[in-house]
Amino acid sequence: MNCSANVLAALIGYSFEDLATRIGSYRESRARGGHDPQTGIVSIMMHTFVGQSNSSVKDQVRAPFTHYLRSYFKQYDNVRVDAGEVTEADRDAIMNAAFELYFENNTLMGTPAKCSRVADRLVAVGVDEVACLVDFGVEADAVLENLPHLNELREHYSVSLSEPQMNAD
Repeated sequence: MNCSANVLAALIGYSFEDLATRIGSYRESRARGGHDPQTGIVSIMMHTFVGQSNSSVKDQVRAPFTHYLRSYFKQYDNVRVDAGEVTEADRDAIMNAAFELYFENNTLMGTPAKCSRVADRLVAVGVDEVACLVDFGVEADAVLENLPHLNELREHYSVSLSEPQMNAD
């Protein structure tokens, strides 16, 4: 019986450095278990909306992604702060800052060129493939209309995520 354990992770809540450490641990564990450490596949789930301009994409994803972040971070409401002491304006400011951070660094949201910078960082830490989460609240017609931009990004990495193709622009 051939049993393979691959990994699916998300880049919400930790850094690229944390991801690299965890991938390293996964590869080491495979080797200790007698498996080729490089044959295990590490997939990262990324909120994805690739479009023609960064500002247009930002406008389209801001509300649905902020709603997602708000629901994600809600589970931590009582960890360090008394939830009664945090005003709605405080929450909005935190969510706006979180949106800006994730939009710039931890999602595939923006133009293919912007998203390729994130993909290159994923390659550098050992990710094998990206699972694109496109249904996080953006209107379905907008998602479908912008799929050609996502396909452009996919084609850039079509050989494999670790061997990006160069476009002859």
